Amino acid sequence: MSIAKLWELETCRPDLVLGHSFGEYAAACASGAITPEDAFRIVQFRGQLAYEVNLKHSGLMAAINGQIDMPYIQRICRIYKVDIAVVNSPEQVIISGEYASIENASRQIEKEGLKIIPLETGAPFHSRYFTSKQPAFRRFLNSIPFYPPHEQLLMNATARLETNPQKIKDCLAAQLTNPVNFPKIIRALEATGADSDNIQEIGNRKILTGFVRKILKRP
Repeated sequence: MSIAKLWELETCRPDLVLGHSFGEYAAACASGAITPEDAFRIVQFRGQLAYEVNLKHSGLMAAINGQIDMPYIQRICRIYKVDIAVVNSPEQVIISGEYASIENASRQIEKEGLKIIPLETGAPFHSRYFTSKQPAFRRFLNSIPFYPPHEQLLMNATARLETNPQKIKDCLAAQLTNPVNFPKIIRALEATGADSDNIQEIGNRKILTGFVRKILKRP
């Protein structure tokens, strides 16, 4: 959020903003939909819910890297009761679930020559295990004032632009369990007519920029 503010002061305001998973809260803040103070309150409450989930369903996430055969990954997820949490690019998918289930699914997937990297995320985010926490999170979001953003927000849950405060809340609540389909989001960005050659990643790393290149098949 600090880097976004500095970038805005030194250059110009963006045409639209989006965030990836946890980054969606920073994007909402940067757009003016929520204040920094309320953004911190929201992520603190989300962290408490994640802690409660992990007490009951100790889990993690794992990155699958390689040429992804999505129907195959979906079938393995059904067999081992894990969820596709994030699709980052045609070459990376993140799965989420309980430890034993992720380990068993990972061993099977590795037999296909794909590389698995465990991600110690502290909880099985974007999975079925957060479903029971969604009502509490929605109630908490409804206690926070949201405002019409200065720029349109391209939301994770719907891959649609939103300016309505209540719809932004609904999307953040849905994001708790919904997978993040980053290719779908980037294609939706292109469909808005925005200049996809001028996507700026805010932060000290350029991980998402690499995914965008792969999604748009650019060098």
